[in-house]
Amino acid sequence: MSLKKDMQTDLNVFYDTEEFACLAFYGEVEFRAIFINNFEIQGLLGKAISILASEDPGIKEDDIITIDGESFEVNNVDFKDDTKLEKVIGLTDDRN
Repeated sequence: MSLKKDMQTDLNVFYDTEEFACLAFYGEVEFRAIFINNFEIQGLLGKAISILASEDPGIKEDDIITIDGESFEVNNVDFKDDTKLEKVIGLTDDRN
């Protein structure tokens, strides 16, 4: 098994909703996410989620996602690192 396949298998453990992940919604599409409360992006501290790139339902900036009944506006989408297995999505509280 290749290193990338091993990493994908390991990530599935973290993205298990019985372990660390929660369910999030992009419209009607459900996906697994790991919520990050204090994430620094471009020098700013805020909220973010990490998702498996293979499960990205097409989220882009200014879209709205819902986690635990709370809506968030997407303000940034990027790969977490050079492996391109995960994406980090910066969030803004949609109540503003």
